[in-house]
Amino acid sequence: MDGQQPQVPLPEQYWKGNDNEQDGPAPYRRAGGTKKDLLAKYRQRLDTAQRWRKDEQYEDTWRRLSDLYRNRHFDQFSSEAQIAVNVAFATVNTIVPSVSVNHPRVTVTARQPEMEPAAEAAEAAVNYWWRHYNWRVELKRAVKDSLIFGNGWVKVGWKYEAEYREKSADEQFAEFQQLRDQADLQLEQDPMLDGPSDEMLRSQVDERAEEPKVDCPFVERVSPFDLFVDPESTCFEDLKWVAQRMVLPLEDVKKDRRYRKAARDRLQADASTNVRWRDSIDSHDEAHKYDDDVKRVVLWEFYDLRAEFYCVFAGSGDDFLLEPTDFPYPYGSPYVFLGNYEVPDQFYNIGDLEVIEPLQHELNATRSDMVNHRKRWQRAYIARRDALDPSAQNALLTDKDNRIIYVDGDVDLHNVVVPLQQLSLDPQMYQHSQQIEQDVDLVSGVSEYQRGGLSEVRRTATEAAMIQDAANARAADKLAKIETFMSDVARRVVELAQQYLTGDHVARIVGMDGAASWIEFDIERIQGEFDFEVEAGSTQPRDEAYRRQQALQLANVLSPYVGVAVNPQALVTYVLREGFGVKNPEQFITMPSPMMDPSMMGGDPSMMGGAQAGGGFPPSAGPQGLPAGQGPTDMPQETAATPNAGVNIPPEILLQLQNQLGLELPNGG
Repeated sequence: MDGQQPQVPLPEQYWKGNDNEQDGPAPYRRAGGTKKDLLAKYRQRLDTAQRWRKDEQYEDTWRRLSDLYRNRHFDQFSSEAQIAVNVAFATVNTIVPSVSVNHPRVTVTARQPEMEPAAEAAEAAVNYWWRHYNWRVELKRAVKDSLIFGNGWVKVGWKYEAEYREKSADEQFAEFQQLRDQADLQLEQDPMLDGPSDEMLRSQVDERAEEPKVDCPFVERVSPFDLFVDPESTCFEDLKWVAQRMVLPLEDVKKDRRYRKAARDRLQADASTNVRWRDSIDSHDEAHKYDDDVKRVVLWEFYDLRAEFYCVFAGSGDDFLLEPTDFPYPYGSPYVFLGNYEVPDQFYNIGDLEVIEPLQHELNATRSDMVNHRKRWQRAYIARRDALDPSAQNALLTDKDNRIIYVDGDVDLHNVVVPLQQLSLDPQMYQHSQQIEQDVDLVSGVSEYQRGGLSEVRRTATEAAMIQDAANARAADKLAKIETFMSDVARRVVELAQQYLTGDHVARIVGMDGAASWIEFDIERIQGEFDFEVEAGSTQPRDEAYRRQQALQLANVLSPYVGVAVNPQALVTYVLREGFGVKNPEQFITMPSPMMDPSMMGGDPSMMGGAQAGGGFPPSAGPQGLPAGQGPTDMPQETAATPNAGVNIPPEILLQLQNQLGLELPNGG
């Protein structure tokens, strides 16, 4: 989230609050030069990236698109009517629910057979975490960023927060006793050693106890304004470095023991309250500054993808807050990129709003002209002042019906008041906005049906289906990108758990029958190499009418085989669960009696064996309970769709499926 501190695992000395100034084997040496040279190099790269984005007007474009979405379409107020028909807002909020409204169903596949139990545990864990921590919200924001700006970012990492408390005297004594026992054991093994004194052992006892408060993976959306990349890159795989800008309260940074104490003490505030500080507005611009009591500082979290280390430093100063350190994650950079429409040889993509922006302004201008013309089209008259006294003038100006206006003198009444002729607007101008709306649908690929509107032109079902299929083709491309994006997030989460997970955990899973079960896992049980995939369509809204239609069609197709090759209880269970969302359909089903009359099986006593076994077909039949090469149309008359073929369905369920659900099932007698 915006403004949060970097949530990355830091070296052990930083987690424990060690404020020493030792550099140790700093990885920055791989990049060559001294620490001072490296810091200057990184700041130069950031300055180049900022100037590049400003020259290419990326941020100006993003600000315009943001204003377009939030209905700020006019630069200044006017005495004329200004009408905004926000099709940009409608387009974004039509696409987003169609591709990312539900939690994804992540499928984890083992790359080797012996890893199958670990893949099952990893799949249960990642799907449970996705719902438990509600990552759908953050990913939905990134999807909206990709539609508006063309670029969406999320950050995947491991969050660790600890609380410290003073140890009791008993706890300190127990720890001292443990150290004493270890020293005594070493003396027994090697009597020549000089054992430590009690004072030395007491000095090793920590008076504070660290208790983890948060220890879990996290997924958070990062604003495109806050992520800076290598200007020479043309795609995400081509990046040489990536950096995130964070504006944090100076007081909080000074208290953060993960950073070096000497660097923290030298920090100075270099940012003020600015509602649009992400837009790289000059911090010295007084028009965009607001005074408050909080001093802020700009921090940069810089990832060098070539040298494979990261660091943290402030916008000013001559030292690192966090020395260059090896990547804490197995996948390197914690950022995952979601692009929209790619532009050849350009890193940043374009969004859906950028291509309809001119049409949006043209539509606003057309509708505004229509309203202004309607306001100007009012009745007006030319009257002789000397022919109308004040009372007659007032009577003429009122809107009362059946009023009388008296005119003095003997004059021709046709010459006293003459209506002023109005210039009518060409009716074609009023149809211009309709043409613009059609252009918006053409460019955006969002049809009138997807927006929830009704077509003004009558279309056949085939025409409507063709329009919907064309719209679905573009939506399918977006959906494929989003599913790949989410599967990459899932892969990183599992890799983090394989490295940082502690303790025993339990994940709740729901089976196909709606029954819940629990899977226990720890860091050992999820080890392995896996492939990750998001189940197709799992993030889309569930079309209940379509699911019901599919379930009923399946039941109609299988109805001739009910009691012969199809288990009727299983069929009814499927229809109720998949078609009507009944979580426990078994409560509506009555199981058949173990012993059945031969006449119940169509008069063939030889079928009793199969019926008693629960299969409903003779043991001598083929895999589908039918003779080889025979289907429902070429079956013998006594076998295919006999009057008693569906008697295994309880009468009340059969009656409901026949009459209420519209199934053409055989008559159960």
